[in-house]
Order: sequence, then structure tokens, then C-alpha cells
Amino acid sequence: MKSFALLILFNLLLFKVHGQKTFDIPEFKNLNPKDTYPEHSILTTYTTKFDILVSLSGYSNWGPDHNIKVFAYNKSGWYKIELNTDPFYFDKSVRDSIYKINDSIGKIIWDSLIENHLFIMEDERTKKMRCVGKQDTIKHKNGKIEIVETMYDIDDGPEYEFDIITKNNFKKLYFYSPQYYNENCRIVEERTWIINCISIFEKHLGK
Repeated sequence: MKSFALLILFNLLLFKVHGQKTFDIPEFKNLNPKDTYPEHSILTTYTTKFDILVSLSGYSNWGPDHNIKVFAYNKSGWYKIELNTDPFYFDKSVRDSIYKINDSIGKIIWDSLIENHLFIMEDERTKKMRCVGKQDTIKHKNGKIEIVETMYDIDDGPEYEFDIITKNNFKKLYFYSPQYYNENCRIVEERTWIINCISIFEKHLGK
């Protein structure tokens, strides 16, 4: 009886420390057939230490943002990794910084990524998301009513890319200026989901 009580206590402590009893990596769906596992990427080198890594990269007219935030998990809990991928960075010995994240914050980020379908959604390379502007109703003098849809396109918006990787699986998601297009065009579910994923990353991992 005593050993049984100790086992229960141990499991309760384990749950308290890690925030959950088990950790299940969701299945990656709606992959782009052109994407291949990035065997020689910096991110791949961390799969020996972590069960799963999720990175967010940004691009602008000035080029890529070389300061990449990565959300990672292993049996010790949740982590933030800050990567510097700038080939001209002055200190070649400092490529990354790894920080332990509070388990409650880690779970908030993870649950938000799951709720917003990060692992199963399609992106703009695999699903056509034509921009249809908000409808305007025009009433002509002859009484004819016309519904007009305005197209909105820009060529200088920010780009976002999520890379999700484990030892055996890889998924990439790409979106172009999702905030702008959801504000000015017909709302697309995938854009709304990715905006939420970007927001939760920036809120807890930094821009």
C-alpha cells in the first residue's frame, strides 16, 4: 500500500513539473510534395536534443530576418531557441541561445498552435487563396443594382514561414502578408489561423 501511494505521488509530481502526463506529436498533414526533409539545415541539428521544433521566419523587402525564434520540446519541458543565421554575423561562435520556458507558458503556446491547425493546414503554395475584395453595392440611376468586388494586391508586404520538424518528419508553411489580405479581402480560414500562430509566437517568444 505504501509503495502504491508513493507511485501515485510520483505521478502527481511528474504531472506538476511537466504540465501533462504524456506528450503526443500530432500527425503532419497537407504537406507540399515539393518540400523535402532539410537534412543539412541548422534546425535539423537540434532534433538530437528535442522531440519537435517549430520555427518562425520573417522576410521583408530588405531580405530575411536572420534572428529566428524557435519553440521546442523535449522530456525536460518547453524551450525557446534564438538562432542567428546571418552569414556575416561578427561572432561566429555564438549561433544560438537556448532558454527554458515556464511550463504553463509552453502549454499556452502549444495549445494555441494545435487549436489553429498549424500541423494540418494548407498554405499559399498548396491552396489557392485568391484575394476577393469586400463587396460594394452600387445602385445606378436606372434602378439597376450592381455588386462590385474590388481586388487588393500588394507587392511589398511581409512574408512568414513556419518550419515544423522532428527527427523523421517535416512540414513547411508559407504565407504572404496574411494580416493585410484578411483585412482587405475575403477572410480565409488558413490566414486567420496563421495570424493567430504568428501572434502567439511574437507575444511569448519575441518578434
